[in-house]
Amino acid sequence: MRMRWFAGTVFILGIGLILYPFVQDLYGERQQHQLLDRLEAEGVEDVSLEGDMAGRYDALNAVLDEGAITESTTRNASVADQALLGKISIPSIELELPIVNGATEDNLKYAVGRLSGTGMIGEDGNTALAAHRGYSHGELFNRLDEVQTGDDISINAGRISYKYTVRDTFLVLPTNLSVLDDVEDTSVITLITCDPGQDPTHRLIVRAELIEKKDNS
Repeated sequence: MRMRWFAGTVFILGIGLILYPFVQDLYGERQQHQLLDRLEAEGVEDVSLEGDMAGRYDALNAVLDEGAITESTTRNASVADQALLGKISIPSIELELPIVNGATEDNLKYAVGRLSGTGMIGEDGNTALAAHRGYSHGELFNRLDEVQTGDDISINAGRISYKYTVRDTFLVLPTNLSVLDDVEDTSVITLITCDPGQDPTHRLIVRAELIEKKDNS
């Protein structure tokens, strides 16, 4: 009797360990959908330009250096108070994610975060957008290394939609601040994630330039 109880307990624990990652993925997707639903219902939020970009980049590096996002880093995350800026879509890698203001640890658990102090989406300048890479295929920026020059990136910011074209992809060291350099007379987005996903040593950069702006009102 005791052996059967022990075997049953081991079996249940084994099933739980197998299912746990799937449950975590479902929970993460649910959080992302909540943000996207809020975007549809409430629209984007106004945010002001902030200073101390270098300090915030250091903080972002600390978050990205944790490597691929795991179930432990997603636990107890809340999406209730995130300042929503829009939705990013990259058709070539089947990506669609909410964008929130601030590339903080909490914000990057389920969304793409705009690095405070960089440009505003759609305006002339350089907007830095960061996200983790996940263990699961297609999670967050996990497939960003598949993006190629010429691919389209769209950002829906409520009343306005922006279409970008990828101009370059490359790797840099985490200390390379040049990826945040401002630009004049054009609008670019700089997507940032860790590389490789586990034990990262570099940053993967995707740079795209605005080619179309559409008023959805």
